[in-house]
Amino acid sequence: MYPSIRKFTSVILTGTALLIGQAAHAQAANTASDWWPASDRGYIGLNAGRSDFERGHGDAYSLYVGGMWSPQFGLELGGTDFGRGQTAKAYGFYASGIGRMPLNDTFALFGKLGLMYSRSDTGGARDTGFGETYGLGAGELRICR
Repeated sequence: MYPSIRKFTSVILTGTALLIGQAAHAQAANTASDWWPASDRGYIGLNAGRSDFERGHGDAYSLYVGGMWSPQFGLELGGTDFGRGQTAKAYGFYASGIGRMPLNDTFALFGKLGLMYSRSDTGGARDTGFGETYGLGAGELRICR
């Protein structure tokens, strides 16, 4: 990833994480913030793993922040470094809408649909562009209440 893009991404994700941290503090103090609608239902996450390129392996990371405006709908922003091989590297930034469907008092199904800008460099060839992202899963309802 180029240094200027990495700095910009770091600033945006750090700022968003601080905003969500403030929201968590407001929730702990039983006060809600009026300027951030998802202030009592925000989250931050970090994923790490290994990527498998044709020539070599690389560490892959994803940092994301999000908030639920209601028990059913929310927004997530994130950045992913897919890793680096001997001659390859790839990364992207995304925004996704989130929908949740409660199954009972404890669990909910969720779906994500969004747009990602990605860039890959492979042995001198560069590919950039936008593409769709999507996902399905299940989780606890704690951040939805």
